[in-house]
Amino acid sequence: SSFALPFPAPNGTIVGESNALNFTLCEPGTFQPKIGQTRCFPCPIGFVCPDFGLVKPLLCPSGYVCDRIGLSSPSNSCPKGHYCRVGTRTTNMETFIGHYGWKKSTESGVVTVDLNEWTWKTKERSYPECGKSMIEHEPINEFVTAEQPFPCPIGYFCRDAVSTDIYQHANFSTPQKCFDGFFCPRGSYTPEGSGPCPTRYY
Repeated sequence: SSFALPFPAPNGTIVGESNALNFTLCEPGTFQPKIGQTRCFPCPIGFVCPDFGLVKPLLCPSGYVCDRIGLSSPSNSCPKGHYCRVGTRTTNMETFIGHYGWKKSTESGVVTVDLNEWTWKTKERSYPECGKSMIEHEPINEFVTAEQPFPCPIGYFCRDAVSTDIYQHANFSTPQKCFDGFFCPRGSYTPEGSGPCPTRYY
């Protein structure tokens, strides 16, 4: 849609040339945070831009993966056997493994930031400013997780598009309990898991 107004085009829109009066809403899959701009930005990986005229992208919804730029809706459901939190940007469960600054829990399989490994880079400010500015900003705390799928908890199974590791009965967007008499190891996607419990176990 196009409009004509006697002031710079608002954020979420673009103009054909600088200082033009007619403006057009950014298409789904794009956004524009500034006023009076001539092009919209593609939605970044890990986000969606579902509407016209967005001024900022929205985090990929939980239960889904947004692994391409320019998305107006998620590109994939969370893979079976896993759950995906908001902002998940890859289906590759090894994307962050072994990378500097990340650690994987041997108990839960969740990958979190390792604050002890990061060195927060700075650079000198340009004249007339003085001092240093941050190139990389420290995460809020050590509970920041990698934007990737995580394995379904032990004792449960996860179909595709699961959004949390918290169980809710008969809600298949959450992990569901393994069948009685069967064992579901971490990452299971069927109620039978890996099969019946061994003799003398339950």
